[in-house]
Amino acid sequence: MLSKTPEADLKRDASNPFVEVMMNYKLVHIEGYILHIDMVLRNEATYKLTNDTIDTLIEHHRGWCKELYENFVQAINKFVFHAGVSALGGLEEGGPGKLLNGKSEKMMDKILSLMEYPHPCVDDVTQ
Repeated sequence: MLSKTPEADLKRDASNPFVEVMMNYKLVHIEGYILHIDMVLRNEATYKLTNDTIDTLIEHHRGWCKELYENFVQAINKFVFHAGVSALGGLEEGGPGKLLNGKSEKMMDKILSLMEYPHPCVDDVTQ
């Protein structure tokens, strides 16, 4: 099953977990075929995904990335940050050019939290 939306946007329904799953996930049938069997050196079989499965996964990823992008654009356009007036001291002429009292770091953390990243890449998918 693949998630239809980022985790933050998943619809919650504690009263009926089945409905929650149906609203938030889609079932993708993964098909593959045997590419090579090595009975001499490694005693293993190598599998390859079918073209239909590859196309389905690519289409899902394309939609996922587009939705992540749209969510980020919407969130960053609505972004505001509140800090006490004392934090402005660093912005004066000759100052460090950033908010004081750790407010620059807090602001950066909030901005970075708006960015949802796709799952990390797997370095070696042939195991």
